[in-house]
Amino acid sequence: MRGELLVAVVLPGACAHARLGMAISRRHAGTNVARNRIKRHIRESFRQVQTELGAVDVVVTTRPTIVHADARALRHELDRLWSRVARGGGLQRQSL
Repeated sequence: MRGELLVAVVLPGACAHARLGMAISRRHAGTNVARNRIKRHIRESFRQVQTELGAVDVVVTTRPTIVHADARALRHELDRLWSRVARGGGLQRQSL
């Protein structure tokens, strides 16, 4: 799933609950302070909706536009992302 600020890969989970992984690029987010702020927002947002997502593994990465985003824009993007994941949109099949 691609948004303006974030890209998410969603796979069927191996556990009974949703799990989150993050790859926040220094090149996209800039300073350590900015990267940690983004990660805090993503973790807190995920924590609030984790029970609604089901058994999925979600890996969230950033896009270059994240550096210009404020907290409200990031929260809006995350809300849209989690609603798509909860509906089952973006679920990718894992090929072995």
